[in-house]
Amino acid sequence: MLLLGGTLLLVALYLPWQRLSVDFHEYGVDPSFLDLFSPEPFEGWASTVAPAAALAALLLVGLSAVAFARPALTSRLPLGRCALAAAYFGVAVAVDTRSQGELAVRGSEEDLRFAYGAYLGLGAATAVILAALALRRGELRQLRSPYHVAAAILASALLLVFLLPWATFGEVDAGRGIVTPPAQVAAVVAICTPRAPRGLALLAALFTAGAFAVATTPYERTYGAWLGIGLAIAFAAVSLSGGIRRPELERIPWAQLVVSAAGLLLITSFFLPAQEFCYPVDESSGPLSGSCVWSKAWGSEAAAGAAILAIALIVRELRRQQWLPPLAELAAGIALLVTTLGFQLGHGEMYDLAYGFWIAAACTAVIVVLAAISLSAPPLDARLVPVALCLAYLVVVVPTWWGVFESDAPRFFWFAPFSWLTLAGALLALMLIRLWLERFSDVRLLLLVPALITALAGVDLARAEELTWGGGIVLGLCALLALSAWVEMRGASGRLRVPEILRVDRI
Repeated sequence: MLLLGGTLLLVALYLPWQRLSVDFHEYGVDPSFLDLFSPEPFEGWASTVAPAAALAALLLVGLSAVAFARPALTSRLPLGRCALAAAYFGVAVAVDTRSQGELAVRGSEEDLRFAYGAYLGLGAATAVILAALALRRGELRQLRSPYHVAAAILASALLLVFLLPWATFGEVDAGRGIVTPPAQVAAVVAICTPRAPRGLALLAALFTAGAFAVATTPYERTYGAWLGIGLAIAFAAVSLSGGIRRPELERIPWAQLVVSAAGLLLITSFFLPAQEFCYPVDESSGPLSGSCVWSKAWGSEAAAGAAILAIALIVRELRRQQWLPPLAELAAGIALLVTTLGFQLGHGEMYDLAYGFWIAAACTAVIVVLAAISLSAPPLDARLVPVALCLAYLVVVVPTWWGVFESDAPRFFWFAPFSWLTLAGALLALMLIRLWLERFSDVRLLLLVPALITALAGVDLARAEELTWGGGIVLGLCALLALSAWVEMRGASGRLRVPEILRVDRI
């Protein structure tokens, strides 16, 4: 049921969720002309929550397939949390598309109705929830402590509040809280909190504060934003009631302390003005002539993704959690996302980068420099070929985030717009580079990661309904990466060496 429900939810995103209709009988028009004049429906992908829903549904499908093939692993896989996340984001897509439809029919006589895609998506979400409750009913009976009960109530309330309006522009609803990237991260954290370490509630409060910071001038915060920040504070207070173990800073090397401080300052900088827009001094601007508006970086998935990596970096350096990615991989991801953020915020002649972004850039530079110091030169052998393939993947995917190929899209190198899907693919490519350079012992991961990248690319390519050169190159690179992993599993790549005449490292 989880496998089928996740698949149907993913398919539903490509179908219409809201439809606008006009009763032509009132105007004496032949109903046969209805199809010619009906407005285009709102598909699931019209919602900014759709990439998060697709990512959660894709993860649920993958984990369900693993559990179906290996039943012994069912109890060890986070099927319940993935099911809740996929179902919640499916409901959020319906709420967001409904809000967009109401804005489109505002002041008109058009009728807004749910389309068949919404019924399929909500039905799949309901089936996923019921299957998850049936699968994890034994774990639910164990959540009887006062902390678990309070955390579950506050997390559920926070998830509901994210679906409410958080900002208005004049008298118009400017969006629900869940449409902001930090709210989407906070929703995932809230879903995981009741069965996870108490420190996760602090992360939910942090990203809720990020969503609260997005709803600033020229927007006005509504009751949803204030309810959200209040619940986030209560959530954090409940988490702190049990205490948090303080790290022994005196035993941590200074370099790790500096990296952790830079990561903390990087997260803080996202609450500062990062983009400035000034209205021209003329009569067309009206009362806003000559005034300036500042916006925070939290409005982009790049800032939310960089904050997640910075938190992982801080936890790894201070808590010495070796299961987290190494410093070099985290630093590369942060540098990639902060650079993307700079291109997004500085795009256009009327926008300027504010001091908040430059503080983030300085913190990123410190992290990258300290991470580069600890690196050593990799040995030159055939395993550098898949590393080069991963870099080629980033060369194709990342420039579309920066608007480099915007005028050429979608004819040549354009692959997919920046979203959680492409962001996850880029981070997986960085992880794959690290696995190849470290000569990872479990070579099955070398085959699994390209398969995940291919699945993410397939979702984006199906959304575009057109196979561009960029999409074809991405699929070809994934196939070559899978072939390299197969060669490594056969033990052949370790016997291949770079010819001595090409060993430039010995010059």
